[in-house]
Amino acid sequence: MNPFAEKLLKMVDGLNFKDFVAFLSAFSAKASIEPKASLIFRVYDSNGNGKVTFNDVIEVLSDMTGSFMTAEQRE
Repeated sequence: MNPFAEKLLKMVDGLNFKDFVAFLSAFSAKASIEPKASLIFRVYDSNGNGKVTFNDVIEVLSDMTGSFMTAEQRE
């Protein structure tokens, strides 16, 4: 499975219905920028500490590009 898809599935694991609907609403074309930005932030905040670090970004790029990019290219 795609690591990015796995990350999204982990984000919805254990959500109640209301939170699940809120999560899905971020994917709507009608959604405002806030839920979309919040979702993207949570994807990049790999360890859930409320901060996006350089290493978090590198981890997401690694998940998304796999073997198509070297570590040097990602940095």
